[in-house]
Amino acid sequence: SELVLTLPLTVFVDDGGLIGPVAVTVDDEMEGFQDWSTRVCGVPWKRPKDRLAATPQYYIGFWWDSRNLTRCLSEEKLGKYLREIADAASARSLSLRARQSLAGKMQRAIMTLPPGAACLLVNCYRMMSGLLLPWHERRTSQAEREDYQFVHDCLKYVDGKGYYSYDGFPEGPTVLSDASKSRTCTAGGYVDSHGYYDWWRFGTSAARKPIDYLEGETVLQACRDRGNAWRGCQIPFGCDNQAFELSAERGRSHADRLNSLLKELFVLQIRHGFVLQMFWISTVDNFLADHLSRAREEEFLLALPSAGLLVVPLSDLKRHPGAGRTLTLSSSRDPGMAALRQLTEGYSSNNLRDGPNRGVGVGGDA
Repeated sequence: SELVLTLPLTVFVDDGGLIGPVAVTVDDEMEGFQDWSTRVCGVPWKRPKDRLAATPQYYIGFWWDSRNLTRCLSEEKLGKYLREIADAASARSLSLRARQSLAGKMQRAIMTLPPGAACLLVNCYRMMSGLLLPWHERRTSQAEREDYQFVHDCLKYVDGKGYYSYDGFPEGPTVLSDASKSRTCTAGGYVDSHGYYDWWRFGTSAARKPIDYLEGETVLQACRDRGNAWRGCQIPFGCDNQAFELSAERGRSHADRLNSLLKELFVLQIRHGFVLQMFWISTVDNFLADHLSRAREEEFLLALPSAGLLVVPLSDLKRHPGAGRTLTLSSSRDPGMAALRQLTEGYSSNNLRDGPNRGVGVGGDA
C-alpha cells in the first residue's frame, strides 16, 4: 500500500473587494463568496471588518470612487511617499532593504498613473541585483535617481489620483504607424481612421539609430501631433515592430534607449489625457503606413480609399502641413524627463477625471 502524506495548506488573504453596478447585488455576492470560501476552502473571514457597498470606498490603501472610476492615495500615504521618494532621488547610496521598500511604494504610486509607468521601476530593480543581505548597499546611479525624481514629480502632478478602469473612455481613432531605415531612405509616417496623416525623413543623426528606436519615435511623433485631439479617449495604435510594441504594452524594456521613449510616451498620455491601446500589426497589413515611411505618398493616396481604415469621407482627408520635412530628434539625454519638466512647469492639475457611475462593495480581511 502507498503512504500518502497530506500537507496542511495555509492561505493568507489581505483584503478582498467586489465592484459592480448595484450595491445590494454586490453585497450579496460578497456574502455568498465568503460563505463558499469558508465552507469549501476553509478560509474564514473577519466579518466585523466588512464594509457595505459604497460609492467612495477605502481598501488596500486607496480610496476607490465608482462615480468616475478613480482611485487615489490617502493624504497621509501620498505625503509619506513623496517625502521618501524625494529623499531617494538625492541619496548617494541605498541599501537592499531601502530599495525594496522604495520599489513597493513606487509600485503603489504608479497604480495612480496611466499605463506605461512600469518603465520607472526598471532601474530600481536593476540596482538590487547582486545585493544579498538587507543592509548591503550600492551607490545609486544617475539613471536611478532620475527615475525616483520622475515618479515623485508625476505623483505630485496627478495628486495621487488616477483611474482603476478606463471603461468610461470612448474609443478614439485607430492609428497606424511605421518607420523604415535604408541607405536611400530613412523615414517615418502615420495615418489614422479620422483622415489625418503625416510623413517625414529622419535627419542624419537620427538615421543612425536602431530601427526599433525609429519606430518608437514615430509613435511619439503621432502622439505629439494628435494627442490633444484624443483627450478622454482610448486610442488603438498599430505598430509592426514587435520590440517597441511589446515594450509599450508592458510599459518597460530591457533596452535603455526604448525606456527613454516610453517615459515620454507616458508623459504625453498624462498631458493630453488619453490612453494608448497598443497592438501589433503585420507588415503586410500595415501597407498604408509602410508607404508613408518610404516616402511613397502617391501610392499611399491610391491605396487609402480601398483599405477600409477611414471612418470619414475621403474628402475629409487632412495632410500635416509639414509633411515631407526632415525631422531632427531631441538632443536631450533623457527626452522623457525633459517632457515631464515641461509638463510640470506649465500645468498643475490632473486631467483624468471622468467616468460613469458604478457601485463598490468591499469584503474585510480574511
